[in-house]
Amino acid sequence: MKADEVLEGLVKGQDELKEEIPEQMKKFKDFSKSVMKDGALSKKQKKLIALGAALAKRCDYCIVKNLNEAIELEASKEEILEAASVVMLLDGGPGVAYSTFLLEKYNELTE
Repeated sequence: MKADEVLEGLVKGQDELKEEIPEQMKKFKDFSKSVMKDGALSKKQKKLIALGAALAKRCDYCIVKNLNEAIELEASKEEILEAASVVMLLDGGPGVAYSTFLLEKYNELTE
């Protein structure tokens, strides 16, 4: 599945969840906004951390969403791959495997 299709699927699914459980989804969104705002760490730094966590959790939707947002926050390819390398160090082979997925989606999103 192409990166844009993954993002579209995530948005569609989240919209459905908002209809089914609006209170919970609003609280989740509010929590997310409060965590991901600039603080001691910049939004970009937090997004790179989130991207690393998504890689370690092996969540395709999360990887593509956080990757897209990192790119929007002007994270460089070098920064993104360096964050991925930390996951590879701690996660071994699966971290490497999902980093290839990350690189594929990076190329799709930046072409």
